[in-house]
Formats: sequence, C-alpha cells, structure tokens
Amino acid sequence: MPNAVVTGNPLYSVAFDRRPRAGTGAYAGILERIGLGVDYSVRIDKLPVVLGGLIGVPIAVWLVPRRVVIPLVV
Repeated sequence: MPNAVVTGNPLYSVAFDRRPRAGTGAYAGILERIGLGVDYSVRIDKLPVVLGGLIGVPIAVWLVPRRVVIPLVV
C-alpha cells in the first residue's frame, strides 16, 4: 500500500527509515538517497541516456504539454 494511505505521510519511508547502511552503522539522509538514486540510474542506463531523459522532459512539456500530463503523473 502507498505510504500516504498506511502512515498518513507520503514521505515516511524516506524520512523515517532508520536502518543503518551496510557495515557502516550510519544512516542515509534524504540528500544522500537522492545521490544514490542518481548513481543507480547512471549504472543502469549510463550517463548519456540519463542526461537525455532529463533534457527531454522539459522539451516535451514545452512542445506538447497536453500529451505529457499522464506520463508525468505516472
């Protein structure tokens, strides 16, 4: 179930995850999680594909704003 339904807070799993990172005993903050997400995206798709996607989204919104609403929501 989505976090907003179960906990009443849509960011619960990001803000209140208290499991330590493997082997370090430290906790990952929100900014570190964003960095980990970027690293994971680059490992999966490679940097040119990730940059192309980041550049392509604003271009799509500018060129065809009505057709991009549903993909952005999803």
